[in-house]
Amino acid sequence: MIQPWALLGAEIDLHHEQPLPWNAPEVHVSFHDGQAFACRVSRCPGDLLRVEAEGRRVAAGTRVEIQWTQQSRGGFAAGTVIDAPDSEEPGVYIRIDESVAGIERRLGLRLPVRVGAVVTAPSGLELTGHTLDLSLTGARIVAFPFACRAFLQDLRHAPEEVWGAHTSVRLDLPTGVADLTCLVVSVNEDAGHVRIRFLNNDGLATEQIGAFLRVEQRRIALRGRTS
Repeated sequence: MIQPWALLGAEIDLHHEQPLPWNAPEVHVSFHDGQAFACRVSRCPGDLLRVEAEGRRVAAGTRVEIQWTQQSRGGFAAGTVIDAPDSEEPGVYIRIDESVAGIERRLGLRLPVRVGAVVTAPSGLELTGHTLDLSLTGARIVAFPFACRAFLQDLRHAPEEVWGAHTSVRLDLPTGVADLTCLVVSVNEDAGHVRIRFLNNDGLATEQIGAFLRVEQRRIALRGRTS
């Protein structure tokens, strides 16, 4: 029987490169946190992306998420649908707001670790809790449900529309405090859960998380072998 934690033994490998989704033979696009579909994207003047999906219509202002494989590693971009430029043919065009490439896909695996976390809304309102899981690309944070409701109200979004809100998070890691910018992916106000995705951050914060996850991977693997 294969133990699930056997997959956690791989070393964390940090690597950074320029995001190039238009070079990928296929990308996965999801609008407003909906179901992803496979297609291609092309690059347009002004660093815009055009979704190569004939007949698809999406309202301007809709949040969009793109994922692809680049150099055998993962790439991610978050952006906003805009109206087709006057100089371009009709279609779905995306303005990229945040992007990252060179993600080791194994590292998208979330580890069940608990560290203190404070998510800060643009207004300065803080949501204090702790992580339920953590990876190099994001985290799930739990807090008191009533605090999550207040956090949602402060963002001025309904729960189903909160995806894409820009926030920041402070993680109290054993190796030190890590401050990161992030996107809110989802909020479950009944359970008090907030899922966030990390955006472009300085290398130090990423290295801190990587060092912590390396230790946790080994600890979990060792616990699995001795149980």
